[in-house]
Amino acid sequence: MGESVLKVLFTIPIGKGIPVRVAVVEMWAVMLFLIALAFYLTSNMKLVPTKKQMIAEFIVDSMNKITKNFLGHYWRIFSPYLGTLFLFLLSLNLLGLFGFQPPTSNLNVTASFGVMSILVLIISTIILKNPIRWFLDHFRPIPIIFPFKFLDYFTRTLSLSARLFGNILAGTTIMELIYHGLIKFHIPPVGIPAVASLYFDIFDGVLQAIIFTFLSLIYLYEALEE
Repeated sequence: MGESVLKVLFTIPIGKGIPVRVAVVEMWAVMLFLIALAFYLTSNMKLVPTKKQMIAEFIVDSMNKITKNFLGHYWRIFSPYLGTLFLFLLSLNLLGLFGFQPPTSNLNVTASFGVMSILVLIISTIILKNPIRWFLDHFRPIPIIFPFKFLDYFTRTLSLSARLFGNILAGTTIMELIYHGLIKFHIPPVGIPAVASLYFDIFDGVLQAIIFTFLSLIYLYEALEE
């Protein structure tokens, strides 16, 4: 596998220096890739769609339909965020296919995604419900539940972060053990790594991106439910 995502690649000379780690550079690279892909798929759009335009429309329409089924008339607000979140996590999780350690195998990275999703939930519900109604909802159905409602934000953040981190780290570790085992026992790396990669790099990476995005959608649905 690639370098540790915690390794410092270079330091930005501001103040005492800002260390830039492998995980950050990998995420920058994935962002540039997704931005470039979006421009490519949506360039020269026509009434009769080309193949690349059909791919872009399929991705957007699929996310819109899923979001609309759960969030009703709020779907226009959250579909771009949830779609971007899914594509970003999916791309990060699949970096193991190219010999890199996925940034999502580091708890700091997954915690930032967890905090981001919960902050989106809190801020959007405050704006859409108004602050007073949002605050009073924490006392329902009985006032004694108030501290547990606020504790729920922390547990959801922890759940989102730990689930993604644990599964991606486990898959990365198992793939490294397979490669090291093959090298140690002088077994030709034919077949076994490819089969293992189908599950630990592809299936598990796709599954964890879906689970994280779907849970974020469910949490929004519960918060916005009338």
